[in-house]
Amino acid sequence: MPRPSLKRRSPFLSLMLAAAVAACGGSDSDPIDPGNGGGGGGGGGGTGGATVITLTGNRTFSPNNVTISAGTTIRWTNGSTAFHTVTPQGHTEFNRWTTDTSGQSMEHTFDNAGTFDYFCEPHQGVGMIGTIIVQ
Repeated sequence: MPRPSLKRRSPFLSLMLAAAVAACGGSDSDPIDPGNGGGGGGGGGGTGGATVITLTGNRTFSPNNVTISAGTTIRWTNGSTAFHTVTPQGHTEFNRWTTDTSGQSMEHTFDNAGTFDYFCEPHQGVGMIGTIIVQ
């Protein structure tokens, strides 16, 4: 069976590129209010009330800085097939998590106020770091 030409694949590749760009859109430093649906909070977006942070194929957490209220659940979801970690930096609020499968997720409910930094071990050097601020 002949292989499809690059020309025939280009609409699919264009769609995939557009989806990747859209997933990274907006400012990663904007705080998310889980009550306004901005991060899938408040029961919106089928996330079960969790604020979602995506580990992207572009080696970023999206969004990378999140401000939440105590009692809010964060769900980290791997949006790529790359190996990533969510590794706490300087705290024990949650345990290190590893993933290499698209769609895998890990949740943690933040009950204590504070600032909780984390990073992806293989991609920290290219800026894959994040912060959860709990008020």
